[in-house]
Amino acid sequence: MALDGAYDSFNNYADIWNYLNINPTIGLPSDAVISTEGRIERINYGINKMWKSGGDPHFPLNRKSKTGREKQVGMYLRNKNMEDT
Repeated sequence: MALDGAYDSFNNYADIWNYLNINPTIGLPSDAVISTEGRIERINYGINKMWKSGGDPHFPLNRKSKTGREKQVGMYLRNKNMEDT
């Protein structure tokens, strides 16, 4: 699925990946930069802070996206798309 990146949100990227089981191809502007919040280390940091409510940094990525980190997972998918192109 190709997305233009102009009106889409990081949550949409995560939802498409999570519920449709496909990697969205995101069209990016020429000045796009890698998001530091979209790195696995930052996602794990946020999940680890939720340890009292059952958060575990060893969860698979799709489960992390269902524990309040949808936006960061969307950033990760966008970063990955940028690195692959």
